Amino acid sequence: MQINPILDRSGPVPAFDKIEPGHFLPALDIIIDQAQTRIDALVQDDGADGFETLALALDAAFHDLTHIANVFSIYNLNKKSTDIAAIEAPLQSKRDAFSKQVFQNPVLAARFKTLYADGAHGKDGEDAYLLDVLNRKFLREGAYLDEAGKERLRAIDQGLINTATAFGENLRAAKLHHSVHVTDEAVLAGLDAGTIASLRDNARAQGKDGYVVVIERLLIDNLLGIAENRDFRKSLLQAVDAMGTVAPYDNRPLLQTFAQLRDERARLLGFPHFAAFALDGTMPGNVERAEEAIADMAPRALKLFSEELARIQDYARQNGGPDVLEPHDSTYWAQRYKNSFYAFDERVLSEYLPLDAVLKGYLDHTQRLFGLTFHENDQYPRFHDDVLVYDITDTQSGEPVGIIYIDLYARDEKRGGAWMEMIQNATDTHLPVVSININQLKPEAGKQALFCVEDVVTLFHEGGHGMHGLLGGNHHMMLQGVADGASTPEFKEIHSTMQEKWGRHTLSTYARHHQTGEKVPQSLLDAFERSMSFYESFAKVRLLQNALFDLTFHKTPAADYKGVEDTQARALLDHPGIMHARPYPLTRFGHLFEDAQSQYAAGYYGYFWADIYAAHGFAKFMQSGDIYDPALSGALKAFYMRGGALPSAAIYAGFAPEGANASAMMREIGLKDEPAAPKPPTLHA
Repeated sequence: MQINPILDRSGPVPAFDKIEPGHFLPALDIIIDQAQTRIDALVQDDGADGFETLALALDAAFHDLTHIANVFSIYNLNKKSTDIAAIEAPLQSKRDAFSKQVFQNPVLAARFKTLYADGAHGKDGEDAYLLDVLNRKFLREGAYLDEAGKERLRAIDQGLINTATAFGENLRAAKLHHSVHVTDEAVLAGLDAGTIASLRDNARAQGKDGYVVVIERLLIDNLLGIAENRDFRKSLLQAVDAMGTVAPYDNRPLLQTFAQLRDERARLLGFPHFAAFALDGTMPGNVERAEEAIADMAPRALKLFSEELARIQDYARQNGGPDVLEPHDSTYWAQRYKNSFYAFDERVLSEYLPLDAVLKGYLDHTQRLFGLTFHENDQYPRFHDDVLVYDITDTQSGEPVGIIYIDLYARDEKRGGAWMEMIQNATDTHLPVVSININQLKPEAGKQALFCVEDVVTLFHEGGHGMHGLLGGNHHMMLQGVADGASTPEFKEIHSTMQEKWGRHTLSTYARHHQTGEKVPQSLLDAFERSMSFYESFAKVRLLQNALFDLTFHKTPAADYKGVEDTQARALLDHPGIMHARPYPLTRFGHLFEDAQSQYAAGYYGYFWADIYAAHGFAKFMQSGDIYDPALSGALKAFYMRGGALPSAAIYAGFAPEGANASAMMREIGLKDEPAAPKPPTLHA
């Protein structure tokens, strides 16, 4: 029989041109059978009780399973189909069952406990941290529960897999179900011609006349800032917030199940609630420290938010706007305020941000900062014809570093938002391969998509994750790049959030007019710089509110859970204009609920925590007078190259021994005073 194309590792990248949905489960069965044979031999080998014979063997047991999971994730997120949806839960169930077979095995657990106890292994550095990660894995998979507890944990995790799969499917269906259909082009006033053409294509694809907005959060955020028609803006915001609330795609019953199962899982493992379970081993270390950081920032951010909202409201009243701004109004009028008071028009700047120029800007930036060179390679198999693929080499040595797939355009079968995925981990025989994914509307043939500044920031953000995945590959598999076992959410987001800063500060190097190729005028850049911090409080308040929704949900005992509305009401920041921040309702909060054991469940605070560190790190470059300072760039590259091979705080300390405080982040949003920084992170013992 011909080898399953998923298992054919003869090429440098997965054989996307040959893989079909029906290949995944058979490939997984083969790999699990092979891995189980190795595990059985390990159990029977009385001498398999040392670091090399036990810890490294456990790490190696999951190499091929990780490969299949990575490739499946690309299909699941980028080219979802009925066939892919049908195997999502079975595939996760098989992987979970094998993981339980390994980490609940009493012989392996006893041997590992002996190896790990009291530092008897004699290891330090990366090897010691691998043991930390494995120890946490044994604990979290229920290794030391009694048989009844182990059986219950298996049932809980299967329930979470089924619930997360259903939640994600509801969101994918809802983005089409709640599409906004427009028949009169006048309603689209304020939108550029390319966007209007894309909406016309959406309508044709659905067999409709006119224009269709498929509900995708980043697109809606953009449209709310430029669409002149107030009723149209209202319909967009109503549509995005209706996702997950309307039958047959109602996620509220699923959230009840999540509340029950996640709470029970945490208590079974000895934690008071799921949030305590999730934050164990993170940079904050516990829920209280994460909440302290949020509580310190919230009143300061809200005060600035109030002041800026009031200025926007006054401006709207004086210029034909509504007497009382609604949440679908404030971003639009904020943009007009910037135009009036800072002479900055986002739409004009977008004319200088065509996709090709922005992508070149990102690649050139990465070359300067990390010493990497990109060579487009159209010979590799791709998972969609629109995807771009680049070989990456070290600029100095010419040695290969990895391969990056860049998927830029929205599709019906593609998940909304933006993300990075590992496609292939680094091995002795294969380079690391990553994909970065955003959701630009695809323009008409011969034309280019135009980015807004936030689109630029999104590309650089996901590119930062990509560099973490590519550069951090020379470690034990469980410690590579963005591996969940080692890199916690707040640590991963430092790498990506820091790259956002360059996206904003390097516009002058790559912004070119989409028609004339003319360089962006300095006057427009100056206006952008003057306006940059205005209404940044909006993003900070939204982030803080989302984090509180998340932590409140995951702190609530299952017996006390009274539904989405009650949870959100208890978590709501005390501010009359809080809904202008447009926080994510739990019913569409995919970060938390589309993955059975998502690291971002009770981990969304990580975006805020990372903000502090990323702003501090970038400020070092700004203070040097050269945002590509060679010494700092080398130190930053070393930070990314550490992957997740040491405790997160120790890796950051290697780049910034002085530690981080929140003053740089505060300056970014226009606050001059310096709040207390989060307490110094506790290093792993």
